[in-house]
Amino acid sequence: MAVLEDVKPLYFLPKDDLAGEVLIPAFRLAQDVDCMMGFFSSGVLSSLAPGLAAFVTRSAGTLRLIASPYLSPEDQKALVEGHMAPEEVASRTLHELLVTEDELQRHTLACLSYLVRLGRIQIKVALLKKALFHPKVWLFRTGGGTLAVHGSGNMTAAGVTRNFEQMNVSKEWVDPTQRYIVEKLSYQFGRLWGGHEEDCIVATIPDAARNELLRAYTKAGPPTEDEFGDLYEKALKQLNGADDLLPVQTETARGFHIPDNLRYDDGPFAHQGQAVTAWCEGGHRGILEMATGSGKTIAAMAPFTPSRDGLPL
Repeated sequence: MAVLEDVKPLYFLPKDDLAGEVLIPAFRLAQDVDCMMGFFSSGVLSSLAPGLAAFVTRSAGTLRLIASPYLSPEDQKALVEGHMAPEEVASRTLHELLVTEDELQRHTLACLSYLVRLGRIQIKVALLKKALFHPKVWLFRTGGGTLAVHGSGNMTAAGVTRNFEQMNVSKEWVDPTQRYIVEKLSYQFGRLWGGHEEDCIVATIPDAARNELLRAYTKAGPPTEDEFGDLYEKALKQLNGADDLLPVQTETARGFHIPDNLRYDDGPFAHQGQAVTAWCEGGHRGILEMATGSGKTIAAMAPFTPSRDGLPL
């Protein structure tokens, strides 16, 4: 633990050596490692090889990773092969030896498949509705406590060595503030890994591949929130087992909707319905002037939502 005591609380990459001063020493001391990352690339294994090798050989723990479903085609293939029978992987590998490839990349991918097959690396993908999965958090559990590395850098070779990134380091054994940060990050990871986070689908790699939820990520540009949303809807349908379990995503379903129990055209708030009717009959022009608390917001929204009385949209 003495080596982690000298770790600084803030790093700016690439000038500061996050990999050499923090990540590699932390892997060497870790019993378990949890990560939640916007993006993952197997190239990070080469950048952190000394620490990862020590973690794999010294500890019986597991590296658990939650990441975006956007992976390179090569990483997708390596992860899926990690769940195949050894004989099938060997057959594929023998065939691919006939093709000239970059040796370091091929070795890295082979190591990734091997560690997945041993259960030493477990990876799940996270899908949110119309939103990006974008955290960048490393949690290293050691005998002396948990160290968290969190900031802007993804779990890629560029994210830990080349990009201009800002990363914070929190040690739970130092003070209450840092302990709170580590506990909060650990709690959030646990909820995601266990599938307990509302509006977030977390799928294993085999399920994601089988259901075609994995997508190729290239350097041409990051995926959009709409693309993530489309994957979320697809995953939700597959989890439910039938398309008709989902609500129909019409313009009406996505827009405003007046609750059936809301009375705005009769009763004590009939003035709201009268105002809406007058505005519609006036060609959707005019000024609405009402006293505080009399329901201006509802009256203002009603003309643009479907209603029981068929008011214009």
